[in-house]
Amino acid sequence: MQLNKNFKRMLGLYTAISLVIGSVIGSGIFMRPAEMAFLLGSPLVILLVWIIGGVLSLFVAMVVAEVGAMMPETGG
Repeated sequence: MQLNKNFKRMLGLYTAISLVIGSVIGSGIFMRPAEMAFLLGSPLVILLVWIIGGVLSLFVAMVVAEVGAMMPETGG
């Protein structure tokens, strides 16, 4: 398998759009805690939801890190 280490450092239209959409969705979580508190009604339920979301995010990050470590080539 021949490795191509001469990738261009540039962002295409698809990548730029993906970054913007990800930023908007990611920052939206900080605008909704009051609405979540109103809908869920209990501080313990809100805390439980945040903890579950955090644990799931941690697992996803660990899976992505493991896949990246398995493919150390450029673009892995």
